[in-house]
Amino acid sequence: MINFQIINKFIIYLSESTSFIGSILPQNINEIFGIERGKKYLYIGNIFKDNFSGFGFLITPFFCYKGKFSNSNKNDNNGFILFGEDNHFYKGCILGDELNGKGKYQNKKGIIIEGIFEKDEIKGECKFTFNNGDEYQGEMIGNIKNGEWNYINKTNGKKMKVIFNNENNDINYIY
Repeated sequence: MINFQIINKFIIYLSESTSFIGSILPQNINEIFGIERGKKYLYIGNIFKDNFSGFGFLITPFFCYKGKFSNSNKNDNNGFILFGEDNHFYKGCILGDELNGKGKYQNKKGIIIEGIFEKDEIKGECKFTFNNGDEYQGEMIGNIKNGEWNYINKTNGKKMKVIFNNENNDINYIY
């Protein structure tokens, strides 16, 4: 059973799988700000013609997203995603359901990876920063460290060059 009411520019929608509470923006039933709860998500934000549109929050069992939407797709140069139970996160460019563009990712161990992401993979020049402040700077190809990297030990200030040579990120040479 579906129950849909508009009371003084305020909308309430209930069905077996979804509920929505929100307000209609200036005289337009197609443009709404509110809360929508589906079976597997909670959305708080703008809705335009039945699509998530503009700024909003999307909470699912797998991630929480804060940022802009276009036609119900995540689309933001400065979006934020908090993933799963282990609280790793990404802040940066998000297009659709993928990390695309400049961003910063922190994994569950606290290692921060900064650089350009393409289809959820880090590509090109990037920087890894560890919990103790140590840094690696170099090039990634398909999520694999490639070639010569700079390593900076923040504790003693030492700088080294490290060469990675295969998919296992084995170190070939340090100088």
